[in-house]
Amino acid sequence: MIKKIVLAIIVAIIVIICGVYIYSNRTSSADESFKSFISDCNKFQLDSAKEYVNPNGDLSKGISQIQNYNSMKQAAMKNWLKTIKVNILSTKKENGEAVIVAEIYSPNGKEIYNEFQQSMNSLNIDSQTIQDNNLNGDFLGAQYNNAFTNAIDDNINNIVQTKVEIKMKRNLGDWKITNDDQVITALLGGLNSSAVIN
Repeated sequence: MIKKIVLAIIVAIIVIICGVYIYSNRTSSADESFKSFISDCNKFQLDSAKEYVNPNGDLSKGISQIQNYNSMKQAAMKNWLKTIKVNILSTKKENGEAVIVAEIYSPNGKEIYNEFQQSMNSLNIDSQTIQDNNLNGDFLGAQYNNAFTNAIDDNINNIVQTKVEIKMKRNLGDWKITNDDQVITALLGGLNSSAVIN
């Protein structure tokens, strides 16, 4: 009887150890998750990229915003996202949280934004101009789209490096990015997230 109880306890311990080992090998590390996030962005697989972000955070909102762009703006963002590269410098994990120090290489978002703003300002379109010239939303939308895509195309090779700490938290085995603003700023080549996320 005692042998059966001891044997049952040993078997239970072995099963638990095997389960923990299998689970830990099945789940990816924080830096692998972040690399997968960047890879999904590079491939413009935005639904997959959302799996690595807080569903209520600014990164998720930004991805949804891109998904709602028209085809012309999506093509420009696809070009931007495919140029982003990451170099992981270090990863520190503790109690289900991780801090990844990385260098992110991306087109210079500040230059892109400045060129876009200058293009829009140079149109010098106010409500009176719209009325006087019988301009409609299609015309204005086309001007906006052209300014947006031209600004990205003109600066796509103007790459900047941003060193950033990416904070991630494990939730049900999956790693999620928790410091959206810093990561967005790095992905946008120094452009603050508040400039682009509604």
